[in-house]
Amino acid sequence: MGAVFMAGSAMIATSAFAQTPPPAPAQQEEEEDEKKVEEKVTVTGSRIRRNEFTAPSPIQVITNEQSILRGQIDAADVLQQGSLAAGSQQINNQLTGFVAEGGPGVNTVSLRGLGATRTLVLLNGRRLSPAGTRGQVGAVDLNVLPQSVINRYEILKDGASSVYGSDAVAGVINGITVRNIDGGGINVSTALPFEGG
Repeated sequence: MGAVFMAGSAMIATSAFAQTPPPAPAQQEEEEDEKKVEEKVTVTGSRIRRNEFTAPSPIQVITNEQSILRGQIDAADVLQQGSLAAGSQQINNQLTGFVAEGGPGVNTVSLRGLGATRTLVLLNGRRLSPAGTRGQVGAVDLNVLPQSVINRYEILKDGASSVYGSDAVAGVINGITVRNIDGGGINVSTALPFEGG
């Protein structure tokens, strides 16, 4: 009887050991994968300086220094007198005498003559909200862009509706502000005719 009891206890120990299997190789791989989580980085832009002509889309850059040399003191002057807006009718209430493109005193820009609502205006890559009065929400009012903090304007000459939507059919204007402004500044300008009369 003693021999039978010993064989039975040996079988119980063996069966208990067989119920706890060693960790499978797949479980070890999953634990290692959890430890080695790699983050994916998506680059949507680059600050590497390059010529405008090597960019995938043609970009016109107008710096603040260039606009000062031309005598353009505000964003409306700079953008409305640019080569892409030249020749197109810039609609405002002074031209037509009625509320147009946002109301009295609003300055807008129309690239390629397609209208100000088809030209997207950005500030540091972010959309600016349209201005409007009397139920007439039009396009971005260029008077809200202070020329003193603008470093440059980047004008995308091609339509970018596939990226930005239907308000970028004519093109995109991106105002880039000056970084690390230290102190303040005052600008004074005047315009005098060459000949009186």
